[in-house]
Amino acid sequence: MEALLIIGFGLVIYFTPWIIAAGRSHPNTVAIFVLNLFLGWSGIGWIAALIWSFTTPAKPVIVAAPAPVPAPSPQPIEAPSVDPVAVRLSQLERLAKLKAEGALTDQEYEQQKRQLLS
Repeated sequence: MEALLIIGFGLVIYFTPWIIAAGRSHPNTVAIFVLNLFLGWSGIGWIAALIWSFTTPAKPVIVAAPAPVPAPSPQPIEAPSVDPVAVRLSQLERLAKLKAEGALTDQEYEQQKRQLLS
């Protein structure tokens, strides 16, 4: 009976690093257990597991990206002001040139000229 008590007490001491890690919900509890199980007998492995069980892993730092700058709203493009008289004048000049080159007959020229001036 005393032998079981000594063995039980020895196991509790041997697995103390794993018990501490499990109690603290350490994210590497399984790795600490494996280290403790296989290298705990060396003393150095047990101390390493004990120190590891007390460490708190650094939480990842989440850096918020700066808010995107909204693009400037496009400004409406203003149509250049056009003088209707100048437009009609240039169209009449074009018609006269076409008539002079023979591309329009007198009748076609007069018809187009009436449409422009009406």
